[in-house]
Amino acid sequence: MREHLRLFLVRYIKLWVFTVFSSIAAILFWSLFDQSKTIHQSEKWALPIVPHPQEIRLKNKEQSFIIKPSTRILVSGLTLKNRAEVEVLNSALNKHFIQPLEVDFNAEDFHDSIIVGELNSGNSGVDSLVSRSGLIFTESYPGSEGYFLDINPDYVLIAGQDSSGTFYGVQSLLQLIYREKDELKIQPATIIDYPDMSLRSAFYGFYLNTLEDDALIERAYVDFNKIAQFKFNMIDLASHHYSHLEMEVPSHPEEKLWQRFARLHDTAQRYNLRPRVGGWAKWVNTKSQWGVDLTTLEGIRTSQMIQLNGTNSYDLEISSGKIAPNVMHEPGTGRQWNQEPFVVMDESGSEVFKEGRDYRVNFGEIHAEAYQKFYNTRQTNLEVLFSEVHSGEGEPAGYPLRWGETFNAPTTIRRLRGGRIEDGQIVKVDFSYIGPDPWSILKVRYCRSDRRLHTDGPENYIWRWCNDPARFLAADDFSLDVDETRVFAWDKRCLDSGKTRSQTWVDDIRYYYKTIRSTNPGARISMWSDMVDPEHHAGLYGTQGTASLMVDAGMTDVIMIPWKSSIAAESVRFFADKGFPIMPSCQNITKEGYSDAPKWASLLREFYSDKNLPFGMMYCSWEYKFDTDLAWEQLATVADHAWSSAPYIIHTPVRRAPAGTEIEIVAKIEGDKFVFDGKKVRLGPLAVKRAFLYYKKSRSDSSYTRTVMIKTGTQFSAIIPGVPQEVKTIEYYLQVSNETHISYSPKLAQEKPFEIIITMN
Repeated sequence: MREHLRLFLVRYIKLWVFTVFSSIAAILFWSLFDQSKTIHQSEKWALPIVPHPQEIRLKNKEQSFIIKPSTRILVSGLTLKNRAEVEVLNSALNKHFIQPLEVDFNAEDFHDSIIVGELNSGNSGVDSLVSRSGLIFTESYPGSEGYFLDINPDYVLIAGQDSSGTFYGVQSLLQLIYREKDELKIQPATIIDYPDMSLRSAFYGFYLNTLEDDALIERAYVDFNKIAQFKFNMIDLASHHYSHLEMEVPSHPEEKLWQRFARLHDTAQRYNLRPRVGGWAKWVNTKSQWGVDLTTLEGIRTSQMIQLNGTNSYDLEISSGKIAPNVMHEPGTGRQWNQEPFVVMDESGSEVFKEGRDYRVNFGEIHAEAYQKFYNTRQTNLEVLFSEVHSGEGEPAGYPLRWGETFNAPTTIRRLRGGRIEDGQIVKVDFSYIGPDPWSILKVRYCRSDRRLHTDGPENYIWRWCNDPARFLAADDFSLDVDETRVFAWDKRCLDSGKTRSQTWVDDIRYYYKTIRSTNPGARISMWSDMVDPEHHAGLYGTQGTASLMVDAGMTDVIMIPWKSSIAAESVRFFADKGFPIMPSCQNITKEGYSDAPKWASLLREFYSDKNLPFGMMYCSWEYKFDTDLAWEQLATVADHAWSSAPYIIHTPVRRAPAGTEIEIVAKIEGDKFVFDGKKVRLGPLAVKRAFLYYKKSRSDSSYTRTVMIKTGTQFSAIIPGVPQEVKTIEYYLQVSNETHISYSPKLAQEKPFEIIITMN
């Protein structure tokens, strides 16, 4: 069955790619590429590329490559799997010509061509063009996701270290296209580029109403393409619906949910965005009845001691004294639900009383105030609350539960005359209820100690959540749905276990972890860190021991996602010390509207640069805000600071110089539009503190001579004294520092310096 579904999925995606992708790709890019050039970039940048490349070597404007109808795209050594970048490039260029540009896979003549290939792949064409540049690339330089872009009058070379790098090279090239009179040109430059941070994600929450709306799905395709331009490599789809992939889509009964997700996943992957499933999503303002399916087994079981006097009715309460909300029952009959029984007994628990003979319970109606309520579905027969968000804390110390005000009719119990309960007797009532999350209308609570939640099989909500995405979508990136639980280690099931809150929660996390790993051993797993971080909410929920227990359990490869900018330094330091990968969510915005990404980036480089751990950043706004310039500005800020770090040295290397003549070395230093100055995020750039030129006569000098570069306007310069004719070459590199970072040109400095060949007068 699983193989049958897998084959069907493969055929479905291939058919969709063939019929849909080719038709929408040309529409997507060109109008969007113009926006990426104007959003975010500093007017002082030499090249309009976001994020800023690591190494830029400018050429004369006269060396621009002119794109003509006769221009060909030469694909050199790429497999069919790696052709997404070619399709994106061709779709963008074809918008300007009546006939599509020719795509050739076997040409040896590179004249008037844009060559797309990969470095160190054994392809003679790419290798020969790299040799012309005088550069040498290795496995680590430019490294994973890196690329080499060389734009000349006669040809353009885009060569990635891998398929991702090639894709990013295309994205950079498209930002260099400009019109001059009636000609379409590519600005000339040599670029060597690669990311500082391996984790670069954008949050794009697919909530219930989104997945039903065809227009929002189509908009997502456009947004994915725009996000890809900024070289993100992950897209967080943040939907809780991965346990229910076989459900029919209410507005499209002919379609299963997994089929909708398959199209989204495939489109994201075409744009080099790795889809992350799961995550914390705020389900708000939806009208979908299928949200009720998500409540399976998500309840809290508790006990209450009540003294029943006469035939008076008494409200059921939870341990804090609040009215018990949403006591589980069968709405059709108004009676108890056998899967979560309502049990009344004497104080010792030895005698169990009977409904209708000894007492009468009146289950309070679960009603809605602003939205709707729904009843039975195939997967649960509980009523589910749809209501307005209520505010207020009301939780005593040590009680990890966030409450709004009571807004449902209470469930009551009363003694019946003639029964076995004596007048004034204290009885013990065991019952289960659903605790509404005041932030998430559809998100309900469940007990982490309920054994049914940690039992393998399709009847288990968590088991399906971990397995079905891999089964239907070949998912390999998961964001655990475990954060902000708020209810555990206090109800009867938890107390009977004898575990601490941290132990209870880590056992739950471990079940997710091992279930995902059993299906896909190489899957990437992340989680929001609120309740793990002692500086954040771990103290509030009594889960301070979670990080250490996860280390003991061998789960240190789980990527932590902190988000609270005011404690950023403490959070980053804590997870670095514990040995966890990290990817902060840059969701806090300054009063000026600036993203907090520069602050997170500065701290990540401080605490993680010397560790062999993945790290990076995520853009997040928690809602659809991809339709304003400000949103794209903030997204670009995250991308820029995750990819590279200022100061950026723009330098055209000196290749030859006559003997006996002074050699002037000139560079332009560029900075980021938004910066963190150690105190706050503000407009940049940070000031250059020092700029040095290091040089030596290659064979005769054992060490480099250092000289200060002098600033003149926007340029820095220094002089290498003339050398006699017997000196064959001079090696040199540049070092520039601002308040937080040191940069080199070339990036490898002494390891691979620039070389000047000394010629005869």
